[in-house]
Amino acid sequence: MISKLYTKQKCDPPLARDQPPIAGKILWARQLFHRIQQPMQLFQQHPTVLQTPEAKPVIRSYNRVARVLLEFEVLYHRAWLQQIEEIHRGLKASLLVKAPRTGELFVNF
Repeated sequence: MISKLYTKQKCDPPLARDQPPIAGKILWARQLFHRIQQPMQLFQQHPTVLQTPEAKPVIRSYNRVARVLLEFEVLYHRAWLQQIEEIHRGLKASLLVKAPRTGELFVNF
């Protein structure tokens, strides 16, 4: 169910009101991960359940979906870091610039 939900909403995940887009997408992926992690934690408390042949496809599915969600989170986190670097360059620029011909001062937007 989580895999289908991820596939359906990965391009435009639902975000909380007034939430930044990158942070909202990361939070959405983490919430999906927690939804698949909770049942696995219960299974881990009973190791004999995970050793049955019926558990192998469940474990594979969990690992696959968890990997995809983690990659989604890392991808958006790296994109956010790159945006921050670009913003830092803009903040280091001079606030006032002088026109070369007239010598008049302008605000550097």
